[in-house]
Amino acid sequence: GKRSPQLWKMLLGRHGWPSISREGPVDAARNAEGSDRKYFCNSHRHAFVAHYSAIRDIRAMVLSTNHLKNGSTAGSINAGVRGRSGSISNSKHGIEYAMQVFKATKGAPVLDLNGRNSCVVKVWNERNTVARVGAKALVSYADDCTLRLFEAVRSSQGINTINSANSPIICRQVVCVRAALSISKKKNNCYLCSMDLDDNLVACLIEETQMENDSRSIVIPWMTVISREDLSCAGNEGILDEESVKSFDLRAAIFDHILVGKCSPDDNCTSPYDALHEPLHNYLSIFDGDTSEITISVTPKIIACAKGHFLFHAFISIPQYSEVDDNDDEHTNRIHPPFNGNRLFLFSTCKHGAIVKSVQLDVHPSSVGLFASRPVRQRASETTNAAMCTNVVAIVRNTPLMVSVQVQNNGK
Repeated sequence: GKRSPQLWKMLLGRHGWPSISREGPVDAARNAEGSDRKYFCNSHRHAFVAHYSAIRDIRAMVLSTNHLKNGSTAGSINAGVRGRSGSISNSKHGIEYAMQVFKATKGAPVLDLNGRNSCVVKVWNERNTVARVGAKALVSYADDCTLRLFEAVRSSQGINTINSANSPIICRQVVCVRAALSISKKKNNCYLCSMDLDDNLVACLIEETQMENDSRSIVIPWMTVISREDLSCAGNEGILDEESVKSFDLRAAIFDHILVGKCSPDDNCTSPYDALHEPLHNYLSIFDGDTSEITISVTPKIIACAKGHFLFHAFISIPQYSEVDDNDDEHTNRIHPPFNGNRLFLFSTCKHGAIVKSVQLDVHPSSVGLFASRPVRQRASETTNAAMCTNVVAIVRNTPLMVSVQVQNNGK
């Protein structure tokens, strides 16, 4: 029966899916199961369910993509798109997947045909809720700086609700809020570059364009943070007060982090040394704290590292400048060459928000690609506390750099 390892092993073999091996010593997990037979039965069953779920999800993606490409020729879709009853024979649409035409969604932004539009999609994990209702996905849209939560649910229209497993699936928008609520009231001044979420927070990376007095524009990178609870309760009307959206000026946070570091590697200060400290301090002392000429370019990617910590990359460029050398009788100008820095920054949203760690990369300006795993709980040894670990790969000038970010339960 279902408790037989041979049953699940046979099902795996019938589909040609890889199985587990019985070789190797009996470990703690097998001892916890009570018997070697029970351990392998559960292992084979978990392997089969995992393979089946992956194949089902990929097949649903393929069928959805084919429908987008071929239109109504991909099969009967009446039962899936708008929740109407219809023929769903010989089609998995409305049974294993759902599709929503975005331009038919209430309040959908007008997409620009020039290709500047971009969106980020993240799975809305419901493991912290008591009842798991449907599948949800959080989507961020760049031009109108909105966060939209979509949900796939079973519909009860036009079907017999007794057999709910065969009821059609519909996709609907349940939340729509503006992520730049506390930054700028003008929608065309902000651009939502990236978004990520952990178990409690949703963080957005937003670029705000500000005009200077001399008609020059300066781009200010912001990080806005919304709790998942507040976001899920906002609804499609976007009812969210400004206190629910916390905004952090990343440009100011980068300056603060660099300036509080050690003045030199031999300094006894407990703060870490940053090679940008002295050049930045000298520049600000000459120009009375004016930072308008300093370039800070933030890569449009943000990575959640658990416990309210988010990772981002920025390139800092201090321009060349000159100062009068008072020690010289002729008062000649002393030229300071430009100074650049390439950094990965770990930002903590706890309390008032601040950068808590930075990693120096190649000093040359270049595009940086960031890729990361989801945070997983790890314990280095039995005597140490568990920590959330996120493995990050930074691609700098075609060279990969591996970074492991560990955040303890106390947020450090």
